[in-house]
Amino acid sequence: MYKSLTTVPFNRIQHVEIDQGPISRFFGLATLSVFTAGDSSDDLKIKGLLKEQSLHIKEFITNKIDG
Repeated sequence: MYKSLTTVPFNRIQHVEIDQGPISRFFGLATLSVFTAGDSSDDLKIKGLLKEQSLHIKEFITNKIDG
């Protein structure tokens, strides 16, 4: 198993998305994707979060970047 730590400053975050496929939806899981300025793909993905946790994290980040 590998463990990785990525730090993204709030001022670089453009938007945050929550994705769910059919299987993850069945289990109540989600993937949180954080998109940053200057890049065409998402810089950070957190997979396997509970849907409720992902909504709280998205709200927290959105409040920080809207500021």
